[in-house]
Amino acid sequence: MTRSQILTYISQLDGWLSMHEGFFLYESARLGKGKGEIVEIGSWMGKSTICLAAGSASKNREKIHAIDPHKGEFSKNNTIGKKSPTFKKFRDNLQKAGLLSYVKPLITTSRTAAKAWKRPIRLLFIDGLHDYKNTLQDFTLWSPFVSTSGIIAFHDAFCGHNGPERVVLENVLQSEWKNIGVVGSIIFVQKGKPKSVLHYERRRI
Repeated sequence: MTRSQILTYISQLDGWLSMHEGFFLYESARLGKGKGEIVEIGSWMGKSTICLAAGSASKNREKIHAIDPHKGEFSKNNTIGKKSPTFKKFRDNLQKAGLLSYVKPLITTSRTAAKAWKRPIRLLFIDGLHDYKNTLQDFTLWSPFVSTSGIIAFHDAFCGHNGPERVVLENVLQSEWKNIGVVGSIIFVQKGKPKSVLHYERRRI
């Protein structure tokens, strides 16, 4: 699928990701600087995973490591809601997009996956449970693996979820993370002090 087809496709799927946010993930996976893997924490039914995989695949780059226990848990009004397990729908959505082979699902928690992780990361998308405890844990466990010029993107920041907002304010703004940007509810930061962060041409989606 082309980028436009991918963005149209994800608009039909269950999940919380705008087309502008999907565009950002697609382009970050396609053109992002830094060396290493792409890791997504929190996949739900694959909406963001598809954008990441399609962008990376368009340049024959890395497969996506998609971490989610797929128990159907989600954040809502600073509480944790529960639906049916999500892996079957996640897999079906990837298959329909033709991207199943470009994703490596890790059906486990972020904490468990981090224990075995050793490789550098060029793009880390944190979109798990949005309470402070879980968001801080995801950032603390995974940010050390992000390579110089790599990017961390937090979903649902400054839009009612106190976890991403507080972690960004307390742990990102005063640290080694520079070149802060915002796309919808995504706040992204780049590691180190490069001359510039990703620049996207303004275009209609």
